[in-house]
Amino acid sequence: MSEWIEFEWSKRAIHVSAHKQSKWWYAKRFLHPDIVAPYDYIFIWDEDLGLDDFDAETMMQVIFKLNLKR
Repeated sequence: MSEWIEFEWSKRAIHVSAHKQSKWWYAKRFLHPDIVAPYDYIFIWDEDLGLDDFDAETMMQVIFKLNLKR
């Protein structure tokens, strides 16, 4: 997660780390509907995801193009 700081979008993201817990453990306990309601999308991914070529704007374009809206 500390390596993500080099990405421009990282400054606008909320980063959470739960030592020795899975992302789903965190999601079940802390992503209550009242908390996530203001957001259109929440991305949850593993720390080993390669982000060298990740572009959030392109990702959103694909989501809309494929009609993956909520």
